[in-house]
Amino acid sequence: MRGCVRVHRRWFVCSRIVIIVLVILHQLFVVVGCAQAPQDRAESPVQNFDPVTSPPPPSSSEDPVGWWTFSEGSGTMAADSSGNGYTALLFNGVGWIGNAIATDASAQQYMSIPPIDLTGTSAVTVAVWVNRKYSYSGKAVLLEATPDYRQSTTGYSVYPDSAACQGLRASLRGDVGYTTNCYNQPSSGVWHHLSLVLDKRQTGANQIFLYVDGVLQVPSRSLASATNTNKFGNDPIYLFSRGGIADFDSSTVADLRIYDTALSAEAIQSLFLDTNSSIISRNPGFSLSADPAVVTLGEGSAGLSTITSAITSGFNSAVALSSAGAPTGTSVSFSPNPIPAPGGGISSMTIAVGAETPTGSYPITVIGVAGGMQRETLVTLDVTAVKQVLLSWDPSRSQVIGYNAYRSSTTGGPYTKLNSILIPGTTYTDLDVQSGYTYYYVTTAVNAEQQESIYSNEASTTVP
Repeated sequence: MRGCVRVHRRWFVCSRIVIIVLVILHQLFVVVGCAQAPQDRAESPVQNFDPVTSPPPPSSSEDPVGWWTFSEGSGTMAADSSGNGYTALLFNGVGWIGNAIATDASAQQYMSIPPIDLTGTSAVTVAVWVNRKYSYSGKAVLLEATPDYRQSTTGYSVYPDSAACQGLRASLRGDVGYTTNCYNQPSSGVWHHLSLVLDKRQTGANQIFLYVDGVLQVPSRSLASATNTNKFGNDPIYLFSRGGIADFDSSTVADLRIYDTALSAEAIQSLFLDTNSSIISRNPGFSLSADPAVVTLGEGSAGLSTITSAITSGFNSAVALSSAGAPTGTSVSFSPNPIPAPGGGISSMTIAVGAETPTGSYPITVIGVAGGMQRETLVTLDVTAVKQVLLSWDPSRSQVIGYNAYRSSTTGGPYTKLNSILIPGTTYTDLDVQSGYTYYYVTTAVNAEQQESIYSNEASTTVP
């Protein structure tokens, strides 16, 4: 059926409309496989472990033999507040944040403490506040006595990201062999108080106890459980590396103490409670959040999320933003980037989804780095299939300069014009449609005098 109109004594004919419903869908195929985690380093065969969860007996003295408060705020040395003169040295630009130091593994930053004489004791306690991002990479060394404890009989080590443990690993090596326990990691990006008790008066795997925030941790398993009987040594202590030459770590630490005895559970809990408020208040930091945390976009479209950086306790550093986890064909950008010092503020996160990006849900990690710290927040991107209706019609037999396309949600109108400028050809794509709705379309033709024809025949479609 063709519609005609007489306008100012001139006749011209609009055209028949044909509708093609074009719904673009993609399928996302996910291949799930199993990967064997790499081993950190070979020590000894895995042994059965039945942990004794009672803590070591009370210590006779609770005065540290080494105590680093990191109150200097700058420089390449950290004084020993115990009075024993074990001044620590900081290498390759270790950063200062309040009463804490922060390292960047990529810059090979680390700290060394001169040899501490522990030859008269069979028990040692190391207590330190730590703020870092945990993973299962398996290489970083947080703390180690001797340049390489594997080559000694008096050393010990803490691997915070052990692939073999799938968690935190604490090890010592003595006159008999290795004792190594695995533990669940603390949460990333917040301060935790770690206390490691090494007591060779105990047997097997019970020579190692770990407390997190004053609470005794039960090992997830033991990789080795030798019953060592010798004393500790007169050994240097390294933080954030193995001997200053390998296995560098990115962490922020505060209030490090070393004791020549096994602190009791009560003493460790008291130490945590006594230092908790001061560590949190004196050590500045920042956190990230996203609004909205879920962004839903169609293929080929773009959207925004606002990233907010909140600072605490006098933090003063620009926050550099990046992202990880965006699907193929999708780009992520931030403006401004970095968020300028002191670090508090907002940045617009633009997510541009490619036309060929598969549909699905994608967790995108937003990463902020500042002052030796790394913070993260999550933005979930939901990519949906694009629904669109393609209109096509026969050209008018009259001389026209373009066409208009109209749509209604009910048959017969009223109709709303879809295009803002004349359509030069005989096709138009309606992108503003939703699944499950029925739409009714007509077109008109326009001549050089801006005279518009009556509506064409009506065509309809229901979007699947």
